[in-house]
Formats: sequence, structure tokens, C-alpha cells
Amino acid sequence: MGSGNMVIRKIRDQENPLLYRKEYIFAVIHDAQSTPARKKLREEIAKLLGVDQNMVVVRRIKTDFGTNTSKVEVHVYSDQRRMIEIEPRYILKRNEIIKE
Repeated sequence: MGSGNMVIRKIRDQENPLLYRKEYIFAVIHDAQSTPARKKLREEIAKLLGVDQNMVVVRRIKTDFGTNTSKVEVHVYSDQRRMIEIEPRYILKRNEIIKE
């Protein structure tokens, strides 16, 4: 599951039907590179899961100091309207889902 020098491994997934989403935690190994951009992570994770990139929200990227492994928290929605209602505006902006 690698792309370029990035390897993505699913650590955990959990259904959350009340919030119309699946919640994932991935380990992303990026050898000798900086932490991948949110946009690139959304693209790669959407491909990996076979879902529309517009339904993928990267909540958190946590890279431990001095390592090339990031823990990435992701929500994948089944309904875009619900996603916009549920996710905080600043998260939607960071993911470039909304502009303002």
C-alpha cells in the first residue's frame, strides 16, 4: 500500500452510523520525507479505501518527533451534507472542502 515513498497501514476502523461515517486510524510511514500534506493523504486514503476523496476528512496528523511515522485520524462520510453539518468549520477548511 505504498505511493512514492509513503506506506499507509490501517490500524483501526470503526463504524459510526449515527454520524454517517466510518472512523479510521492509519499509520503513515514516509521515509526521509516530511509529514505528508493533508491533501495528499486524502487522495491516497480515498484510493486505498475506494471512496470519493470529497467524503474523506483528515482530522489529525500526529508525527512523533524524530520519526518518519505519522498517526492519521480520518473520517469517511457516506453523506456530504451531514459531513458539512457535523465537522467543525476549521477542519473542513483545512481539508479544502469549504473555502470560507
